[in-house]
Amino acid sequence: MVGSLLYFQYSSFPKLHNLRRLDRSDILPSIVGHYYFRLTHGHRAVVLETVAAVPGMVGGLLQHLKAIRHIRKDQGWIHEFLEEVDNERMHLMTFIKIA
Repeated sequence: MVGSLLYFQYSSFPKLHNLRRLDRSDILPSIVGHYYFRLTHGHRAVVLETVAAVPGMVGGLLQHLKAIRHIRKDQGWIHEFLEEVDNERMHLMTFIKIA
């Protein structure tokens, strides 16, 4: 059972070399962040929450530009992205109070 589980985990990696490299690319920033913030976990949480808001803002911006380019409504996607950014902002404010 254990052997088949390990085989399943390792056989499910992407077959392309670039995709495998991309899967492992998050290891180095994680190690650097761990050693840089090893004594102040609150500051690490603040940095992570700051970075977490970026995809929502970029998604909202790109959806907005697409809606303008095609001159049609976006079915509320911009609002969804900005709600997610607001949620991340509230997490950030909470962690700033803690740190």
